[in-house]
Amino acid sequence: MKKILTNLLLTIMIVTLTACSGTASAESTSQTNTTASGSPATASQDQAIISAPITSDYDSDDLSVSTEDANITAIRLEGDSVAIEGNDANVNERIITITAAGVYDIQGVLNNGQIVVDTQDAEAVTLILIGVDITYDVSAPIYVANAEKVVITLADGTQNTVTDGTTYYYPDESDEPNAAIFSHNDLTINGNGTLIVNANYNNGIASKDDLKIVSGTITVNAVNDGIKGKDSVSIKDGTITIDSGADGIQSTNAEEEGKGYILIEGGAFNITSGLDGIQA
Repeated sequence: MKKILTNLLLTIMIVTLTACSGTASAESTSQTNTTASGSPATASQDQAIISAPITSDYDSDDLSVSTEDANITAIRLEGDSVAIEGNDANVNERIITITAAGVYDIQGVLNNGQIVVDTQDAEAVTLILIGVDITYDVSAPIYVANAEKVVITLADGTQNTVTDGTTYYYPDESDEPNAAIFSHNDLTINGNGTLIVNANYNNGIASKDDLKIVSGTITVNAVNDGIKGKDSVSIKDGTITIDSGADGIQSTNAEEEGKGYILIEGGAFNITSGLDGIQA
């Protein structure tokens, strides 16, 4: 059954459940608690359940970007061709590869092409989307193969659209990327523009590390999960609409302590999902 969360303005603090050694009181020994999954958990003499607040740190890269940097590289999408003014970006048959940290402003329409970020630098890569429409039939239109962190800034007053195809091509035995916007590393979305993601193959927006949404108007239409951060999803603000075949917002890391959480500090949400609206 589909679950619908309509125009929800909320602040949620997710708590972690941590086991620690020690001697529990007689009262706690017989007490039954409810875990985050809804199943009962019983404290014993050598194990207690402790809840602690989760916080998310937003650094200067997450919160703002200077569009007046003299070193900005301009990438102009011209349908079936690409023009680049600046350094550390190259294009080969409509595949644009960014190879260094820095700020890149991107404008225009790209037909069946891809933006790839692949850098070993220790600083962030910022992609300023200024009214882009990017389609790619066989893989993720925006793909972060490697970076310290990537920030996608939605320029004020702009609408930006990213659309993939129904089948991805993998040159080896890999199954990634598997989202229309996919990052192996930390990913942040900020700015006051609009982002529309049409994910026809699998997930909409996905990060294998931490995914942060600071602001913006974001619409995700995905055949599988809508917004997914393996280690965490933190949402500071924004207007987010999701229509997904599986989970709406999901975080999946169940192996590492202190990860796999979703933290929502504010925002307006409209989620229609085939499975859970929010699942961590």
